[in-house]
Amino acid sequence: MTSGTFDAKIKSLEELEPILAESRGRGSLVVQCHGVFDLLHPGHIRHFEAARTQGDILVVTVTPIGMSTRARGGPSSTSGSAQSSSRPSPAWTSWR
Repeated sequence: MTSGTFDAKIKSLEELEPILAESRGRGSLVVQCHGVFDLLHPGHIRHFEAARTQGDILVVTVTPIGMSTRARGGPSSTSGSAQSSSRPSPAWTSWR
C-alpha cells in the first residue's frame, strides 16, 4: 500500500462528519475504535479486526500523544514521530 493511499484515509473530524452522515443515511452501521495506539501491537490489530466485523464502516480515532501523557500523569512511552509511523493500517478502515 502506498503512502498516498494511506494518507487518503486520514480524515479530520470535520471531514468525517458529512461522510458518516451520508453513510448512516444509506443505512450503514458505523463502528469506532478509539485510543492512543502509540505502539501498534497484535492486540490492537485483533481489536480493529473484531470491531470491523461489528459494522459496515470502521472509524479509528487516535488520542494525540500529548493528551494521553497528561491523562496518565507522566511521560509517554513513545515519541510523537514513532506514534505517527505506527498508525493503524488502512486495511481495517473503510475509506478508499
